[in-house]
Order: sequence, then C-alpha cells, then structure tokens
Amino acid sequence: MSRLHGRRGFLAGAGLLTAAHVAGVPGTAVADTRKAVEVVIDANGLSAPSTLAEGCLTLRVRATRTTALLLVRLRPGRSLDAYLRDLLLTNSANIEERKAACRRVEMSVDQYGGAVLTAQAVVEISSIVTRGAYHLIAYDYADNAAKPVVKAVKVEGAGADRKQFPGVDGTIIHRQDGTRTRIDVAGAPLLRNGRFLVVNASNGLNEAVFIPVAPGTTATGLQDVFDAIKSGKQPPSIPFRGQPVGLAPLSRGRSAAVQIDLPAGPYVLLSHIVDPATGHPRAYDGAYQLLTLT
Repeated sequence: MSRLHGRRGFLAGAGLLTAAHVAGVPGTAVADTRKAVEVVIDANGLSAPSTLAEGCLTLRVRATRTTALLLVRLRPGRSLDAYLRDLLLTNSANIEERKAACRRVEMSVDQYGGAVLTAQAVVEISSIVTRGAYHLIAYDYADNAAKPVVKAVKVEGAGADRKQFPGVDGTIIHRQDGTRTRIDVAGAPLLRNGRFLVVNASNGLNEAVFIPVAPGTTATGLQDVFDAIKSGKQPPSIPFRGQPVGLAPLSRGRSAAVQIDLPAGPYVLLSHIVDPATGHPRAYDGAYQLLTLT
C-alpha cells in the first residue's frame, strides 16, 4: 500500500437535497439552548463528564494535536476490545485485512459522529442520544503507534427530552449511487464558521471533513490524485494545504450537526472512510465535493 493510501499517511502527507433524503430527520430550526459539554483531548488523555443528558447532546471538542473523537455505542454482544483492534486494522497495509476490519467495525457499534480536529481547531458536534452506555474514543490519525484512548460515559434522562438539532446553515447529504457514496451540499453561501446538518443516507459508515486545497483545484485534478494513490503511484502534485476538520463517522441512517470555524477559502469536503467492499477510502471513488467557505 502506498504511504499516502492509508488514512493516517494520506492526511499526514498532505446533487440536490430531496425530501426522501431527510425523511425522519429531526427538525433543524430550533434555538440552541442547551449548554455544550466540554471535551478536551491532550497529553493527559481524554477529559469529559462521565454522565451526559439524553436528547440533543452537543459536545465542544478541543485537542492539542490532530486527532478524532468518536462517539459510539456497542451493539449487543460486541466487545469493546475487539472493536478497538479492528479500528486500528482499518489502516492495515493488507487490503483484505483492511476490508474485513471495516466490515467488523460497521457491525460492532452504532457511530453517532464526533469531531475530527487539529490543535488549532475547535469543533462542536450535536447528536441525538438515548439512555444507555456509550464510549468516547480519542483516535489519533497522525500517529500509527498511538492506541485509542477510551472513556465510558452514561447517558441518562434530564427532564425535557429535546430531540431537535440546533439551527443550521446548510445540509450535507451522503447518498448511495449504485455501489458508491456521493456527497451533496445544500445551502449558500457556505460559511467558514457555519453549522451543518449531516445526514448519512448511504449504505455504510461515512464522515464529513473539510480539507483546505490549493486555489484552482478541479474535480478532474483531484480525481487524478486519488486514482494515482489507489494504484500505488505517487501523484505528480498534492493539492491539500492542511489537515482535516469536521464530523467523525456516522452510521448509516444517522444524522448529526457539526459546527466549524475555519479560514475562508477553497476546500474539499470528503469521506475518507474505507469502503469494506473495495478496501479503498470512499473519497477515492467519488465521495467528495469541492467548495468554497466564505
């Protein structure tokens, strides 16, 4: 596998919204009245409350390094240790091992989103959670040797069970197009400090991260880069000008909101989650959109 192929190496090196897409999605034009829960990822580990309130949970995430925070709930009969081993194997150099690990990850947990961020970014995510046991997992994309840091949390009732997202500035849809994932974006202008509703209407796990790109980057040029990486070749040039920031993976059928605060400019919005059927990141097969944040 090329050094740029795996998610960690790659990142270190570097349509229309329809009613059918959002059927059953909670309302989005509601004032954000619940205080965000502070989460910090640093050299000491992962700092967050052990008890959270059900309903619309908003996490405000900070980190001292490029990393990700995952919010997951184990499915019945699944092992946390096995899930964590498989999570690391999704970056395996062996494509068959990678595909098998991705299949097991999708079967092991419900993923409620989370934050992909750098030391310079603060990301807020909102997700609808019900009572029960969850885990917050700090997963370091920049360090192949780093083991995930885990904190068990319990979601309990807290009076009014608000199940609506805060107001949003746009919507990001993951949709299925045959065997591939596509990303549609609704809302203009796209604000550099906007809040976006992300709806995973595809058949599998997906994320929504923003990566700055060089001015003038085209979809054709970007696809040429992805095709080169997928075939194990070094691309003639790399258009990426920074690290990813945005929403960590969502299970299919789930929605979450993500609040970003990034410099204005050109970006690619993509899902770099590995497709269990191909062993390649979904972005390589078209799960991306070039856009401008203003």
